[in-house]
Amino acid sequence: MITSVTHEEAEQAMASFAQCNTQLKLIESRMEDEKQQVNNKYLGEITRIKDSMEEQMNRLQFLTIRRHLSLVFAALVALLLMVAIWT
Repeated sequence: MITSVTHEEAEQAMASFAQCNTQLKLIESRMEDEKQQVNNKYLGEITRIKDSMEEQMNRLQFLTIRRHLSLVFAALVALLLMVAIWT
């Protein structure tokens, strides 16, 4: 518990607090501006890279599905040939 704080000391502490708070808000504002500038600077490149990655992933999925379907079709033809030869 704080006792014997004078009115002047309280006023000085509040003024110091307000000054620090103002400085903090100014720094935070500058940081947001700088972050936005960095985002704007690299946004196009990031978008291009992500689009390229998505395109490659779609291609890879297509090739994987095509390979799987080709394998299933080949197995079906082999089984049908075996049935045809057996009968």
